Amino acid sequence: MLKWVLTDWIAAAMVVTSALVLYAVVLFCVRVTGLRSLAQMSPTDFIWTVATGSLLASAIVSPTPPVLLATIAFVTIFALQWVVASMRQRSGLFERVISNTPVLLMDGPIVLENNLRRVNVSHRELRAKLREANVLNDTQIRAVVMETTGDISVLHSSDSDEYFDRDLIRDVETGDCHNPCGGKPKHDG
Repeated sequence: MLKWVLTDWIAAAMVVTSALVLYAVVLFCVRVTGLRSLAQMSPTDFIWTVATGSLLASAIVSPTPPVLLATIAFVTIFALQWVVASMRQRSGLFERVISNTPVLLMDGPIVLENNLRRVNVSHRELRAKLREANVLNDTQIRAVVMETTGDISVLHSSDSDEYFDRDLIRDVETGDCHNPCGGKPKHDG
């Protein structure tokens, strides 16, 4: 009975080490597989969700890991999430290393084919997102961006004279843009 609750310090250190190593491994795998593997979660959110769910299930239904080890693992995972969030907020370099960069899929009505291929988005998926955003024709489209979460944002307006502040896509990777992506914003009219 006590074995289910208590543990020794070597086992506790092994759990902390395992959590650190596996956190890094999963983060690396999510970064390598790209935006489509996340379904609206940041890489760190994905890791946190999977790790906490798996650990909770294991700790509840099995005497292995003991409750104390599971608690240490939970505290380690929560601490890692807090440290990563703090570092992302303080360091642009750290943010770029662990997060995906948003990618421009359309610059106005122009589909950026290389960018679509790079992020594994089909024309069918792109059209579905345009319909979802109530775009009626391609002249309404200002930009379509695959966000860091894997979601697709459609910036559009039915008023062709409405000002589009290109600063909204300043941090977006433009790839094979035909128009002056990220150039000076213009007022039409």
